[in-house]
Amino acid sequence: MHASYPASRDLRGELDDLTQSSHLNQQTVYETLERRYSRQLIYTSIGEILVAINPYKLLNIYDDNHIKMYQNRSDRSRPPPHVFRVAQQTYRAVTTNGRSENIVPIGLSGSGKTASIQLMIDYLNTVTPNSREFAQCKQIIFAGNRIMESFGNARTALNDNSSRFGKFLELIHSKNGEQIGGRISIIAMERSRISQLQNGESNFRIFYELIAGASQPMRERWDLPYGSISKFRWLGQSPFSMNDQEMAQGFNLFQKCLADIGIQDLDRWYLAEALAAILHLGNIRFGLSQSRSRPVFVEQDPSLDKAAALLGLSREQLTYSLTHRFAYVNGRMVTQETQNPNESNEIRNELGEIVYQMLFEFLISQTNVALNGNRCGSAPSINLCDIFGFENLSKNQFEQFCVNYLSEKIQQQMIQLVLNREQREYEVEDIKWIHIHYEDHKKTCSLLDNILRTLDEESGSSDSNNQFLNLLPSFDDNPNFQLGNGKTFIVQHWAGVVAYDASEFCSRNSEIHRRSLGELLNSSKSPLLKKLAGSTFKLNDRNEHKEKTFSTKMTEQLNRVLQKLASSPTTFVFCLKPNDRKIPDYFDRNFIVSQIEKMNLLQISQLKKEGYQNRISYQAFVPRFAVVMDTPPIPNKEGCKQMVKSMASRSRYIHIPLEEFAFGNQRIFIKTHTTLRKLEDFLSELVHKLEDERRRNGDHRRVLDQPKITDGLIIKRFEQPGKVQETKESERQKEKERIREIEKREKREKREKEKERDREEKKEREKERKERKEREKSEKKEEKLKQKVKDEEKRERHREEERKERKERKRKQTENEEIQLKIENPKNGPALPQFNLKRATNIERKKISQQRKTNRRSRPKISTSTSTHFQVENHIDISKFQLEIEEKRRILKESQILEKSLEEDEKKAENLKDREKDREIAESEDNNSPKSPEISPAQLPVLNAPVEKRMKKKGEAALLADANKYLSLPSSTRATNRRRGTISSMFAGLLDGQDEAIALKESERLAKEDEKRRAKEAKTRAQFFREEVLINAKEAQRKRDQRYREQDQDRKRRRQERESLGQPPLPEDEDIDWEFPDEEMTEPNRTLVIFEMDEIVKSLREKAKRDAQVFVQTRKKPKPTHEMLDFSKSTLQSNVETKALS
Repeated sequence: MHASYPASRDLRGELDDLTQSSHLNQQTVYETLERRYSRQLIYTSIGEILVAINPYKLLNIYDDNHIKMYQNRSDRSRPPPHVFRVAQQTYRAVTTNGRSENIVPIGLSGSGKTASIQLMIDYLNTVTPNSREFAQCKQIIFAGNRIMESFGNARTALNDNSSRFGKFLELIHSKNGEQIGGRISIIAMERSRISQLQNGESNFRIFYELIAGASQPMRERWDLPYGSISKFRWLGQSPFSMNDQEMAQGFNLFQKCLADIGIQDLDRWYLAEALAAILHLGNIRFGLSQSRSRPVFVEQDPSLDKAAALLGLSREQLTYSLTHRFAYVNGRMVTQETQNPNESNEIRNELGEIVYQMLFEFLISQTNVALNGNRCGSAPSINLCDIFGFENLSKNQFEQFCVNYLSEKIQQQMIQLVLNREQREYEVEDIKWIHIHYEDHKKTCSLLDNILRTLDEESGSSDSNNQFLNLLPSFDDNPNFQLGNGKTFIVQHWAGVVAYDASEFCSRNSEIHRRSLGELLNSSKSPLLKKLAGSTFKLNDRNEHKEKTFSTKMTEQLNRVLQKLASSPTTFVFCLKPNDRKIPDYFDRNFIVSQIEKMNLLQISQLKKEGYQNRISYQAFVPRFAVVMDTPPIPNKEGCKQMVKSMASRSRYIHIPLEEFAFGNQRIFIKTHTTLRKLEDFLSELVHKLEDERRRNGDHRRVLDQPKITDGLIIKRFEQPGKVQETKESERQKEKERIREIEKREKREKREKEKERDREEKKEREKERKERKEREKSEKKEEKLKQKVKDEEKRERHREEERKERKERKRKQTENEEIQLKIENPKNGPALPQFNLKRATNIERKKISQQRKTNRRSRPKISTSTSTHFQVENHIDISKFQLEIEEKRRILKESQILEKSLEEDEKKAENLKDREKDREIAESEDNNSPKSPEISPAQLPVLNAPVEKRMKKKGEAALLADANKYLSLPSSTRATNRRRGTISSMFAGLLDGQDEAIALKESERLAKEDEKRRAKEAKTRAQFFREEVLINAKEAQRKRDQRYREQDQDRKRRRQERESLGQPPLPEDEDIDWEFPDEEMTEPNRTLVIFEMDEIVKSLREKAKRDAQVFVQTRKKPKPTHEMLDFSKSTLQSNVETKALS
């Protein structure tokens, strides 16, 4: 009679393993799942894989009794399918074999993946043994999981408590099965939920818990009235009804969990304060103004002041950051005003998202520090992976694209590990096998990877969204891609077709304001935000201005998770939704069949039924069962075949089916675990008989010392079956001695291994120390080089500032040391202005005389007679003008030919014009001036007493000559002489009648002389100004040439950088042959300047002539000529520079 083994049925007699079905097809799979679901049996197995259906209600199958049932069951008893059974099998494999195991639930959004993970965590925390050293580890794991639920879960249209982030939780165990630590990794948190919600969705759970559970001081200080969800725009966008009491309890539990992971009271206060700041930040609104300088303004609202205060910023800081766009160009920050309220809204939203992400990462980091996972070394762990489920909403944007990308990659990883790897192994081992066809998603994964790669390339530019839309047609060659209407595209995912709105893909992926907002938060007065900003954005490293995009970070995190899944055994849990309306006890046939097809459940069931669950190498199998043969066989394919046939023929009570064995090149394949257990039972029976025979003959040695094999794994502990036989005292002593020797040997080996490990660690530390020193040395060199460059730039700026200050001081000095000239303005007419050198300093006189010698000008004559005195009233800035000419003449030393030609032209023009003017004045005086009447000797007696005295002294003829000489003088001079008591007073009575007629003509002659003087002065100034204009034109030409040279240098540098990277040069970076003109000014320009100067002199002469005529008529002083020169100077300078440059 054969031994009986349990069938694959649960306690109610239902078939619980799809691989045991006699006729396996899609209909059978569906009927089995439906029948079990109708009886509240939501778990079904496919070999070691579990299928779980969300009941949408609470079931009494997770209490302590069920935990004990699965904890105490052995492999032989085969308990019913349950998440507890998956957790128990994984826990046993980790503690027994000392290697890590993975558990990954997959399915649609809302199918119960997060709940399954939570149930397995609770089970493992219960069944693992407790110890004093690691007593707090379980408590920290619970606290961290509760914190992640509050900070990362939210309500969506498909799930009431959806995890809006992916997590990879590692529960590290010791050899004794104790939990000694853990690590948490986050994958792609959905930050945009902070500011953008769709209909029927809620924000993260922590905000509602804060409003419901905040204390009274928090409410008063942070302006959080009780039940004020509708007050905040980022919370009032969804019709989310919450239980205030439940949320308040959740906030209190959240605060307790923060304390459990080691966060102090002050940091907990600052954390809640930052959450309140995010809520007030969402209420800030922007308007569009009519001003071009500031097109966007912040509307008057107390939310701005409240948000700034809670963030530790001033109102001005926050306003400036929200109304300006920042970007880094060549290592420097460039600032620009936002042009419309939408741009400011984007910056505000990104600020709120960055603050929330920093807080979340801070909590995860503190949890990892408390779990102490990094100090556990290479200890095995149970890894629980909870990734987003597939989503298809009414409006799918960049966030849904990332969610479905992660879901697609996990689904493809499942296909690779379950369906592809096992069938490929059969082909390598030459096992007879009919290939099972399944739906692969490689093309879809490749399409999504290419889209994300293109996003990274286009993100960051000003018009990145439109550029990405223009590139969408390039993906049309993939059969799973299709262009939609407008700005949409369609992708065929593993779970269905999804249409995405791509209008904002690049802007949401680039995070262009991330670093500038990080610098803003780094200036916060909140200690927590300041610390997090400095550590998150690495603000001390000025070389890294370009932040990674969101998709780049997401793919890096996902690749690390996929590598861990591929490097260790992975158990998948397929989570199904019974319907899409989230109601219990309703099994939608079409909806379930669709999930069965898309998850390849039928193909997996066929593979597990027809495949081989146990694969053991010949080197492990033959020594284990060699005792059944009289002569131990060779551990190869033929020897193993003989051994299996021998066991099948010698087995009397245990039936060993030979059809369940297959022999590969390197391994033996056994179809079911039941068959392997039959082999172990047969071996135990045979070993028991052989040991009994040995004991009867006085031999008490063990027959079998090889490790036990169960479920395809080698169990290192060997347990002798059968009852314990009584032995003699000597045998017990020998056994104890042997055990002690073994223990000593093990301890010695352990010490040697520890010493070897210590030596290796010492070598590693020494190597790390050397590498660190070399790295520090190289970093110091780089810092020195950078500092040297900075110092050089600083010195250059300092020299430039000194040059500017020196010029400014020189200008002010020349202004303060101007020569004060005085011009006397007599009553009867204008006088010729002259320089009063007596009032000037020695330095000034030296500069003026030197300049006059250089320009070959004669020193102006200064009358020292007692009859003339000049009073300076108008300030003529001659010294300043000359000093500027001296400063700029140094630049024109090379152009000596120009200077000589200018001097010759000046001399010729001056001599010709002076001679012509003198000739005209002489002719006009000869023609128009009336001759003075002669005085006869008969008129002398009527003169006054002074005439009589002079006549007695000089004689009559001399007196008569003096009188006639006096009449020939101009009227203004005669009037002056009369006032001063000179000889003219003698003839006052005689000449009063004639003087008036002569005075008019004399005034006209004086006006002409004054005109000549003023024209000469204007020519002098025009000559100075002409030289300055030439200098300015030459300086403008030099600056233009310098600008062209700098552009050419930048173009060469960019071309060299692209060549070093192996990239072709851009069209705008090609070489251009610039033609740089000579430093000297060309002849046409010099002629143009001389012509302009002559025009100025001519206009000034005409102006002086008009002023002289006005003076004669009104007897008033004309306007100073230097004012006209200054006006003409500015006009001529702009004219000449424009023409010279053109």
